[in-house]
Amino acid sequence: MVKKNILFFFIFIMCGNFAYGFSGGPPAERTGNPAEACGSTTCASNCHTSYSANEGSASFQISVPSSYYTYGEALDITISFVNSSSAVYGFEITAVDADGNSAGSFTPVDNTTQTEKYNGLYAAHTKTGTAKNQWTVQWNAPSGKVTDPVTFYAAGNEANGDSSGFYDYIYTTNTSITALSTPSSCEAETIAASSSEIELQSGETEELTISVKGDNDCQAEGVTVKAKVKKGKKSIMVSPKSEITDDEGNAAFTISAKKKGNAKITFKAEGLKSKIKIKVVE
Repeated sequence: MVKKNILFFFIFIMCGNFAYGFSGGPPAERTGNPAEACGSTTCASNCHTSYSANEGSASFQISVPSSYYTYGEALDITISFVNSSSAVYGFEITAVDADGNSAGSFTPVDNTTQTEKYNGLYAAHTKTGTAKNQWTVQWNAPSGKVTDPVTFYAAGNEANGDSSGFYDYIYTTNTSITALSTPSSCEAETIAASSSEIELQSGETEELTISVKGDNDCQAEGVTVKAKVKKGKKSIMVSPKSEITDDEGNAAFTISAKKKGNAKITFKAEGLKSKIKIKVVE
């Protein structure tokens, strides 16, 4: 009996539970990624022995804004439990490419998540975050080419809050995204609009081309160009709000005139800016 009690105490200390015992954040490699030290079981068989993985009735999921990503961009990734009313929750997520290498990095957006202790390669709950059943973290896509697809692996704990590893449900899930374009070998150095000043009548539209170039006028392909109306929002509209340059380094936007007035639009890409003036007449 003494040996059994000692063993129970050892397991309790080493495991606790994924959310409460590791309320400050679980160790790395607990996401269900088969290539990790704990593999697809998340080491649950060692600590959370009451149920098999994914045996609970809740739904655990990863939500990404698109099936595609652009090299160097930042995406908000949401990890959540649905149809659950437990007292305590926890999670851990990572991203790897098709070769099993870490892809990109994570950054917290609030105090419910953390990434620093994992060097940005994982994101997990904080002690404050254990009271939540949904978390959002920022994923910074790799700036250089990786082997697609990039797969997000996440594990979650639907815990009962008794600070033990018993009667807690462990879940795993994953989802993949693919690069929208190959990163250009031409680094952006200049950005220019096809027109610096435009005059339109109310109701008219005009196409505007933004060109991004690098050294020796190479075309910067796959660069995200963002448009923002800095003045005169009631006079004009620009669409889309962001566009990716084609193989000639160009991104196309449409300017729509709504009512008489003056406006300014700023286009940004890779730290570069181009500003144009719009005059709308009746």
